[in-house]
Amino acid sequence: MRTGSRRRRAVDLGTGLMLLAAIVLLVGDRLRPAWRSARAVEVGGLVPTGLQVRSLAAGDTLSVAGNGPTLLLFFRSDCPACARNLEAWRELLARAGDRVRPLAAGLEPPAPALTWVRERLPRALAVRPVEPSDLLGRLAVRRVPATLLVGPGGRLLFRRDGVLGPAGLDSLLVLAGPGLSSRGDGR
Repeated sequence: MRTGSRRRRAVDLGTGLMLLAAIVLLVGDRLRPAWRSARAVEVGGLVPTGLQVRSLAAGDTLSVAGNGPTLLLFFRSDCPACARNLEAWRELLARAGDRVRPLAAGLEPPAPALTWVRERLPRALAVRPVEPSDLLGRLAVRRVPATLLVGPGGRLLFRRDGVLGPAGLDSLLVLAGPGLSSRGDGR
């Protein structure tokens, strides 16, 4: 009889642990998106001054929320959509000139990211998040390419996940500064 009761307790314990694990997973799956969205900075929200990146070439640490507009370009060197987005990014950087601080963050090891930026976006500074989970979580970067514009004072002015088309490019240029839009009407 003791052997039977031990087995019964073991089965009850196993069943209880499985039930507890199922509850944790269910609650986590339902609450995790709410936790993420509560932490993520939306367009119009303030980017915390503590979000920092490190230059891949020099190792300097910079705040994402600088004094002037900061353009954040997230990519992977092996991403076909990022390659398609290059033309828009190059046009943006050429027309923005010194009015924005371009930071290109490769979501990959530093060596291929630095090479990719030097070869394809030489006007941008190749950077890596100091705390990737915090930066990517707070800015909610879930896919590449991603283009973000952080204005003076750290306000997130623009975000585009995916390829930046002509309309997105025009919107971004208008927000980056007067006279940068490809249209003459300022829209």
